[in-house]
Amino acid sequence: LPDVGTGHLAWSLSMELTYGYVDAARQLARRVLARNPGYDARLRAAIVLATTGDEQEAGEAEEMARTLAAAQPDHTLINAVLVPIVMASAALGRGQPEAAIEALGPVAPYERGFIAAFAPIHLRGQAYLALRQGRRAAAEFQRILDHRGTDPFSPFHAVAPLGLARAHRVIGNIAESLDSYERFF
Repeated sequence: LPDVGTGHLAWSLSMELTYGYVDAARQLARRVLARNPGYDARLRAAIVLATTGDEQEAGEAEEMARTLAAAQPDHTLINAVLVPIVMASAALGRGQPEAAIEALGPVAPYERGFIAAFAPIHLRGQAYLALRQGRRAAAEFQRILDHRGTDPFSPFHAVAPLGLARAHRVIGNIAESLDSYERFF
């Protein structure tokens, strides 16, 4: 069952990347792509490459996303969920948080679903942190914590308290920031 294995490997990419293991995530992404996977695994690998901050990898990820979107223009999961996440990841990797927020517009109706796995909410929260908009960032991370039941295995649940702590720090709510850090640890 190589396709099933590749799918599981692709899902593990989010965990490695979310927990800060960028090099491990990049290596796994290359392993996934070497297996010539279907659209889901391919776009999950593209998310990792887009996020690394390497311009060549970000360009490769965006090209993969555009190619899949052009080949299947009516495919909702590709065009309204995964491609916007790839584009937002690339924008954040380039230090363009406004562009990341804009790229996430189409995925809003699906962002708490199993395929999106809260990634759009997490990315939007990160973008607001980059813009020093602590209240908006805090609201995004709190949304993840408030809706765990829609995707209980999302890696973004574990790091949402960290994002919330950073957002409260930006706002100047030191006590709430420390409380969120404690929740994270």
